[in-house]
Amino acid sequence: MLLIEDEISKITENLTGDSEKDLKYLLHQMDLYRDHEYSTEIVRAIGRIFYDILPEEKVNDFVKVAQNFEIYCENVLYHANDCIVKKDFKEAERLLDIIYNLRNLYYQDDKETEYRYFRNFFEHVFYMLKYKPKREIKIKPFYYRDMYNLYGFLLVEIRNLEKAREVLNEAIKCNPVDTGMYFELGETYKIEGNWEEFKKNTDKAFECSYTSENLARCYRNYGFYFVEMENYEAAIAAFVKSTKYQDSTHAMSEMFYIQQVTGKQVVMDEYFETCDDILENNLISSIPDKELFIHASNAALGFESQGKYSIALIFFKVLYDISKLENFSDKIKELSEKPDVEEE
Repeated sequence: MLLIEDEISKITENLTGDSEKDLKYLLHQMDLYRDHEYSTEIVRAIGRIFYDILPEEKVNDFVKVAQNFEIYCENVLYHANDCIVKKDFKEAERLLDIIYNLRNLYYQDDKETEYRYFRNFFEHVFYMLKYKPKREIKIKPFYYRDMYNLYGFLLVEIRNLEKAREVLNEAIKCNPVDTGMYFELGETYKIEGNWEEFKKNTDKAFECSYTSENLARCYRNYGFYFVEMENYEAAIAAFVKSTKYQDSTHAMSEMFYIQQVTGKQVVMDEYFETCDDILENNLISSIPDKELFIHASNAALGFESQGKYSIALIFFKVLYDISKLENFSDKIKELSEKPDVEEE
């Protein structure tokens, strides 16, 4: 568009050729344009300028500046988190909006590369096995996850749900196996009473839940969903199932609520044996996601066969956490005593 080209021309007129000065100048321009009608397009164009204006001999300088930029982002996130703790949501939103508008300055996908963030090694391997990406995977700095997490949470808190969904959906594109983003996205629909979308996001979270804590939250979410559907038997089964993974006052209070609504006493012991069948009859899996379990098992056995026992332990510990099967417990004890085989 001509208007965008005119704005970019104005910006480039003041470039000096000094990479560090130009970066600071361009960062300032990004801040000035964040409320512009075409802010997204202009910010992306400014990001591309970085790569166009730097002579080859100054690439190392640019890398140093990029590292300083990471430190800058981490500091802003620290202050934004402090503002959230203090309930100063307006200032937190201002700070996080700055970082969010700078998110495409570096680490943009291209034809050969896709940038992702992962919370840990398990997520990285699980992503590779589940999605089988064809492009080279490069890792974004972890502050990207903190940015999406904080900003998404804040936007939900202040009930800017449309913007929250934009941020959280983008986070999911960066890491589609991050359960936390699905949970937070589901909350935006829970607030609006859109229970089908709430359940869809719970289903997505379930598919990549590799901790007992996350599985417990999934089942509590299913319980909330069934309460709204007035399917109280399925709701009780879901809440009881959640307690098998994690004790929760939320689950207990919801079952007390069901007692009040139905006038019937909830005897948890009666549901411990039947909750799995009740859930399956209501199209909810009573076991961890099968695809995740298979990938984790294959990874565990693969690393063990290579003598990479410390890495194999990561996957066996996940498998035990979500299944409590004794054979995984035995394997953990066995491998914990073995040093990794050194590569020749």
